[in-house]
Amino acid sequence: MEPRRFFDPPLQVVIPPRPRNAGVLGPRLLEILDSGNYKFGHRWTVELTERVAALLGLGPDRELLPTVSGTAALRLAAVTLRASYPVKGRPATAVLPSFTFAATGEFLRQLGYELLFCDVDPRTWTMDPEELALILRNYPVDLVVCVDALGNPADYTALAALCRDAGVSLLADSASALGARHRAVPVGTQADAHAFSMSMAKVVSAAGAGGFAVLPAGSRQRLEHDENWIRSSLMTETNAVVALDQLDDLTGLLARRAAVAEVYAAATRSVPGLSLQGVRPGDTSSWVHTVVRVQSPHDRDMVATRLAQFGIETKPYYAPPLHTFLPHRDSNAALPETEALGREVLALPVSSEMSVHDAELVAEALGVVTRVEGW
Repeated sequence: MEPRRFFDPPLQVVIPPRPRNAGVLGPRLLEILDSGNYKFGHRWTVELTERVAALLGLGPDRELLPTVSGTAALRLAAVTLRASYPVKGRPATAVLPSFTFAATGEFLRQLGYELLFCDVDPRTWTMDPEELALILRNYPVDLVVCVDALGNPADYTALAALCRDAGVSLLADSASALGARHRAVPVGTQADAHAFSMSMAKVVSAAGAGGFAVLPAGSRQRLEHDENWIRSSLMTETNAVVALDQLDDLTGLLARRAAVAEVYAAATRSVPGLSLQGVRPGDTSSWVHTVVRVQSPHDRDMVATRLAQFGIETKPYYAPPLHTFLPHRDSNAALPETEALGREVLALPVSSEMSVHDAELVAEALGVVTRVEGW
């Protein structure tokens, strides 16, 4: 028997944030188009830079560059840090988790790095400090790239200490982490550099694009010297004005995502074989994606298929893991947690546009699917 559809059309996994104040946003966009002042450095990109820097609590030792994408931010950050720690006589090597979006590994390959993959913590799904310690003891490493997986902060306290002791730069792929906190401090200052994204899935989207890099002070001047790395990398005025519109409602956007995540957490706590990503005590996730881990006696693909019959879309973030398709150095290190996540994780719909009632319907459908073998 076919189940009753809860959503028609189907509820999407990702719903980009809609304009918060269209009456203000529209005239601002028309003003930009009419003036022709599109490039970085005019009114709206300057205001966005100042507001995000204040939001993250950046001091004089940091500078912020709004970029055309999160990948561009990663690239600028890596080039800046490599300039501070030159590599001589061998290929540069970067350590990163395999449980992440493809761009985390792709930009490193594009910059000529060899990749070494590190396993993740089984509860938080972020880079495991104990595994990183083993790699740093056994291999020459030039850069460590940690990831705030799905909006959940990495264990910066432990990772930064390990990198500091090893004399290695720590770059944070904080693509999903705007609004997240580590030990009650906004994510953005814990690593040597951070790269954020404002793509369509993020809490704040700059018209489906955009990002920003948090770099050591003076980085822009170095990036513009000789080979100019930022010439085509900085955000436009049109992207900035859309980001500012959403930034005005950041607290509300984060609260609505957290409320959806809490409904899902309550629905999975008492169901054997289901669990949500764990958040460390004192940390706060931005819940860019709310992902359920589907273990025995359930089957992830079966759960996805049956949720679809309720009109609920899902997606297996991040699958397959990077180490299964990106060239890398063979460290003979097993990645059991990463490989298990690749088989078991399933993203449920979450966005700032969802209501608690929407989340309760998803939770109800998930309960039905995991309680019965047939309809």
